Amino acid sequence: QTLLAWKWGVFAVFRGMSTLYIEAGRVVDELLRRRCGLKQALYRQTLASPVPVVCKLVTAAWHQRKALRTALTQAELLTGSDAAFDSVGVALVMAYDLLLGRGLRGGGRLRKALVSKKAQLQAVLESQPAVGASVLSSLPRYVRVNCIRVKTQKARQLLRQRLARNLLRVSGLDSSDEALKVEEDEVVPNLWVLHPRSKPWLHDLDDVRDGKLVLQDRSSCLAALAAGLAPGKCVVDTCAAPGSKTAHAVELLGGRGRMLAFERNPQRAATLVSRLRSLAGDTVAEPSTDPSVSPASVIRFRSGNVDIEVHVEDFLASDPSQPPFSDAQVLIVDPSCSGSGLPEHHLGGETGRCSAARLRQLAGFQRRILAHALSFPKAETVVYSTCSTHREENEEVVAAVLGAEPRPSFVVAQALPWWRNDPERDRDPRDWVDNCVRCDPRVHRCRGFFLCRLDRSEEEPPALVLPARLHPEGRVGRQQVKKVVGDQPAKPRKKRSRSKAGASMVDAAAVTQAQPQGATKKRKTAGIRIALVPQAKR
Repeated sequence: QTLLAWKWGVFAVFRGMSTLYIEAGRVVDELLRRRCGLKQALYRQTLASPVPVVCKLVTAAWHQRKALRTALTQAELLTGSDAAFDSVGVALVMAYDLLLGRGLRGGGRLRKALVSKKAQLQAVLESQPAVGASVLSSLPRYVRVNCIRVKTQKARQLLRQRLARNLLRVSGLDSSDEALKVEEDEVVPNLWVLHPRSKPWLHDLDDVRDGKLVLQDRSSCLAALAAGLAPGKCVVDTCAAPGSKTAHAVELLGGRGRMLAFERNPQRAATLVSRLRSLAGDTVAEPSTDPSVSPASVIRFRSGNVDIEVHVEDFLASDPSQPPFSDAQVLIVDPSCSGSGLPEHHLGGETGRCSAARLRQLAGFQRRILAHALSFPKAETVVYSTCSTHREENEEVVAAVLGAEPRPSFVVAQALPWWRNDPERDRDPRDWVDNCVRCDPRVHRCRGFFLCRLDRSEEEPPALVLPARLHPEGRVGRQQVKKVVGDQPAKPRKKRSRSKAGASMVDAAAVTQAQPQGATKKRKTAGIRIALVPQAKR
């Protein structure tokens, strides 16, 4: 069999090689040329292989690319008289599968070249320092039970037993091997925890292909869980592709409600539609629409009594005052971010490579999309999350949006009462930050993640301590100064005497004059209500 693949403007011929390696190799080549990120590189390709499978292989090979490339070079498979590969990307993904993965698939000249030098490649690879030593390379694999398709507790028990048997079958391991253990997660309901070594076999399981089991990290399950969904709610997922998080939200609606999912990229929207139909079902007898082939603004189908609409458009272009958006009660905002919490940004020493300019650009987009979500008239809860570890994309985005004019009538609520953040992490002086969720791979055994839940408040939001940097002397002084987000316009300032005893002057743009001892008074200045609370005499 001859398979033709387009490479750098010419046709390269691969005989008997798996299509997966060609497609994954093209993605790796894109990354090596630094033309785009992993997500963009994946969706630029027209893939015959399942996107999750290609993504997994690319990510795994990318983690180990330095050690693998060194081994391939020393074995003269990339250069020299025995050079067999024209594509470094194809060489890396095939070498990974041979040496660290599940074993090579397919045949052909390239397979023979690799297998003939396997011993030499293995020796060079083992001599490399700390291959895969990062904590993120040893994270467990999480599998969520899709309760839309597995409805009863008895069915879930049988599914768990079948998962253990199937892992035993496809892995070829002894039944006592710890890689075959299946445990219940202590944080997320209906989530199972598997050993890291189980990862290569999970995609081969029928229950995964049939949508009964969803390969989804613990952190990815938290957004829908924190939204507090209930039957009958109207939910908006602002950045929905690839769809596992959206399907989880549909499940938590309990069989009744409405889901409005946004994805502006037609190819990613096609993946989203396919994923939702696979996981949530499609009870409407309509022809399937592929947005990447036949673009449509809205694709509608149903999961039980949950109406699902996939809007192939930019969420920022939606009009909150017009139906169906005007009925939205819960919004899940998971925008594009630096991805600094994902494994590929930590393995190989790449932590923190996102430039300051790139962070500012991302944070600007994140502020716009969060502010737009808070403008929906019937919104009761907005959940903001990123897979980033940078404060600029997380706490600072929330603070900027809540501090903007006009001030939104939302407060930061406790996202997940049972969640415990890393106690050793540097404390933030803002009280509301404690209500947010921060996933630390070293503590929580999942990807790095940030989540903040904002609830609409009919009352005035609680006071927030004014940061010391706003004080002209860099400190608050003798009085406790509080800044409160308010909705009412500022009142004209009245001139007051500056001769009152015990009064101290602070920044006029943020704080009014201090009151006499024993007095507590509130004023509004430039839309900010200030509460001055005198300290007790010593």
